[in-house]
Amino acid sequence: MISIKPYPTVRLRKAKSSPRRKGYPWYYNDEIALDRRAKNIKPGEIIKIEDSDLGPMGLFSFNPNSKISARLLDLNCDETIDLTWIKNQLEIALELREVLFETPFFRLVHGEADGLPGIVIDRFGDSAVFQPNSFWADCFKEEILNSLVSLGMKNIVLNGMSRSRKIEGLNQITEVVRGNVTKPIVVPMNGAQYFADILNGQKTGLFFDQRSNQKFVAGLSKNKKVLDVFSR
Repeated sequence: MISIKPYPTVRLRKAKSSPRRKGYPWYYNDEIALDRRAKNIKPGEIIKIEDSDLGPMGLFSFNPNSKISARLLDLNCDETIDLTWIKNQLEIALELREVLFETPFFRLVHGEADGLPGIVIDRFGDSAVFQPNSFWADCFKEEILNSLVSLGMKNIVLNGMSRSRKIEGLNQITEVVRGNVTKPIVVPMNGAQYFADILNGQKTGLFFDQRSNQKFVAGLSKNKKVLDVFSR
């Protein structure tokens, strides 16, 4: 982790007619007053953004070298983005999934929707695949990994092969960062068994977001001939 309080303040450009409502999830580099001081802030640092009319807009992760320069983390500027904050966000995401799914196989974190922008995490029982697709997530990866272990995920693969990492200026790498992963994981889904290759498979190893679609189509096609026109 590289950020310490007090967080530096960055201001939005007055001349830009972008949305100013509080809660907007990100700001592009041409919406921010990128003066010399702002440009010297290290990628991945946490900043406070202020607007000349609306005042403090919240805490954001910052990367002056990316087209999306600021990603919203918390509306409360008095918060501290640290291990405790990250674990709390993950606990909220986990609690929601445990209501929706009977077994621990699901997308645990889906970026901004879970208050963790630029992060994707899929859970496969006691294993997980972590995609740090933004600079701040890469800087805080140890805090994220330690939080995942505390929530029951012993084996974790860091998948850093996304195009987003290139855009952010991050290297591409895939490695086992916690525990041990040696073979594909059996995943029960809609009465069938799938195999998720979380080390070598596409993205995180399995498209969890197709689960409900598969179940819906199965109900429609029972005792019928069906043409499979799936393509990508």
